[in-house]
Amino acid sequence: MPGTTPSRSSNARPTARHRMVLRGPSDRLVGAALLGLVGLAAAYGWPMAAARLAELPGDGATALLYAGERPTEEGYVRLLDSREAALAHRERAGPHRDLGHVYYVLADEFAQTEEGRRELLARAVRELRAAAARSPADPAVLAMIAAAHLAAEEDAQAASWLATAQRIAPYHPETALIRIWVALTVGADRADGSRPAFARDLRAAFGRDRERTVNLLIDLDAERTALDTAESLDDTFRYELGVALMRAREAMAAEAEPTR
Repeated sequence: MPGTTPSRSSNARPTARHRMVLRGPSDRLVGAALLGLVGLAAAYGWPMAAARLAELPGDGATALLYAGERPTEEGYVRLLDSREAALAHRERAGPHRDLGHVYYVLADEFAQTEEGRRELLARAVRELRAAAARSPADPAVLAMIAAAHLAAEEDAQAASWLATAQRIAPYHPETALIRIWVALTVGADRADGSRPAFARDLRAAFGRDRERTVNLLIDLDAERTALDTAESLDDTFRYELGVALMRAREAMAAEAEPTR
């Protein structure tokens, strides 16, 4: 999920629209593509079929992005081009969501200046809000908006979008990690009395991705907060969380020791 903490790396953002030089497709491949297009048009209508066809070149990079991996520069370009092309055919939440996600990642990984980073985060928010306008009950989009505002140090907006995401889908596991990151950073779980919601998110995130959840808690120096919150849950969960945090700390200490 797009919900990892930013690393503020300073790699150069790809600006040129690189194109890979490939051999022309075979007649058989062209025929198959045309048949597929006809099938899509029959099922969804021409605008939707054309939009979906336009998305295909960027689907591989999009899958990598949502799996927490990073595409190549060419992959980023295909993702951006394909989603913009799809929106030219038909306005839909999905391409806006994908563009918002990729701008958020580009702000973290490729922005060379603080001004450039903030511009990319602003683009991410615009795209994600466009997605939310077309799919207002999508908790993943709402949580990503909160994360983008948080990365831009706009804590009030982040807390507001977080609260909306929690009202719509308080038990949604795929966005729980983003929600606890926002809550811990902004302090929303203490400020507005939403500790029960934070506890649910903590359990959901830990159950879905134990390693990332533990690393997040350590990075934010929130181990004690998490363990205190776990007191309101069952003893088994608190024990498992405590053991996972201890083992992660031991592994970090071992890595930090100089090799002999």
